[in-house]
Amino acid sequence: MPFIILTAIISIGVAIFAIQNAMSVPVNFFIWHGDASLVLVILGSFLAGILVATLYLLMVKARHFLTTKKLEDEIYNLKRDKKTLEERVNMLMHTQMMHDKAAQHANEKVTAEKTETTAG
Repeated sequence: MPFIILTAIISIGVAIFAIQNAMSVPVNFFIWHGDASLVLVILGSFLAGILVATLYLLMVKARHFLTTKKLEDEIYNLKRDKKTLEERVNMLMHTQMMHDKAAQHANEKVTAEKTETTAG
C-alpha cells in the first residue's frame, strides 16, 4: 500500500512538472539539431542517467558475483585439500604407531634373548 501511495505522489508530481514545462526548446546533440518539448528533454536525460547508472551497477554486481564465485570455488578446493591432508596425516600416524610397536616388540625380543643368554 505505501508503494502505491508513493507511486501516485510521484506520478502527480511528474504530471504537474510536464504541464509547467511544455514549451519547445532547441536541442543540439553532436551533429543533430532539432526542437523538443522541455519535459521530454529533461525526462529523456533523466532516463539516460538511470540507464547509465543501472548498467554501471550491473557491471559492479557481476564483478562481485564473479569474485564471490571464485572465492567459493577456492574455499571448496581448500576444504577438499584439507580433508585429503587429514587423511594422509591419520595414515602416517597409524603407520608410525605400527613401526613403534614393531620396534618395541623387537626390543623386547632382544632383551629377552639377552636375559636368556646371561641366565643360561
